[in-house]
Amino acid sequence: MPLHSMIRIFSLLFTVWFAWQVPDQITLWSIVWCLGFGHYFIGLWYSRRLVRQVSQDSQTLYPFIVVLTMGTILFLNRFSLTIYFAIHHAFNEVYMLNRTMKNKVDLTGLRTSGVFLHLFLYAVLLRYTPSLMLIDPNVLFVGLAISYVTFFFFLFRLRNQLSREELINNSCMEILGLALIPFADYTSLSIFHIAFYHFVSWCLIPLQMIARQGKKSVFNYLGVTLLVTGGIFLLTPIGLGSVAFSKEFMGFQFVLWSFIHITISFGLSKAHPEWITKWFTPQVLPAKTS
Repeated sequence: MPLHSMIRIFSLLFTVWFAWQVPDQITLWSIVWCLGFGHYFIGLWYSRRLVRQVSQDSQTLYPFIVVLTMGTILFLNRFSLTIYFAIHHAFNEVYMLNRTMKNKVDLTGLRTSGVFLHLFLYAVLLRYTPSLMLIDPNVLFVGLAISYVTFFFFLFRLRNQLSREELINNSCMEILGLALIPFADYTSLSIFHIAFYHFVSWCLIPLQMIARQGKKSVFNYLGVTLLVTGGIFLLTPIGLGSVAFSKEFMGFQFVLWSFIHITISFGLSKAHPEWITKWFTPQVLPAKTS
């Protein structure tokens, strides 16, 4: 079993256990808040070089300003975080797999159908959420069925071009996703549970790359993660009562920083389609000849 798939499967199973064992809303919110803020702040710290790179080149700075402006408008107009996070989640689930590919293959069809699959799966799992209740569930299930057929059609076409490891990485979560649908009917799944999976998996996935830099880098990353996450946990409603913030304050800050994180990720993260990432990749002009 490829390590990347093992990390995602573990994160999914951990989320299922978490959803089953933590029915209390305040506890759920507090745990997700501390994981989320840790994810956002640590991500910013490790992306500081990319921030400088994007902001110092006019080719990438102007598109970045446009993205930041659009994110700001969405936040000020109280756009649904459930929907905004759905886009972020689907792109991440699909395009982070590009880093696991060893063979150079045209993945356009597979990736596009994968995005729609994860969007529809997300919507089906959270179909009782207020932001999604206006959509007829039958439409969501039909869309999910079409997405699955299309996704596995493209995967089948690529079966001879992908290694066994690549086939597993590119299909394990899509297969396991089907099992989540009946589970969602027995538990009150919310965006917090999907966010929990996202934060846990993205806490573990960077370890693959950081491990190549040596044990010291791994211990530094784990130490910072524990310190930041633990420190924020103390400020949640179930943390230290004398210094804890109210659930209203923490909730507002979580929405604010979620919008900030999702918005800037369009310019900093490679876990997006090429039509997005190309705007934030400096173009090297050919040298002039005399």
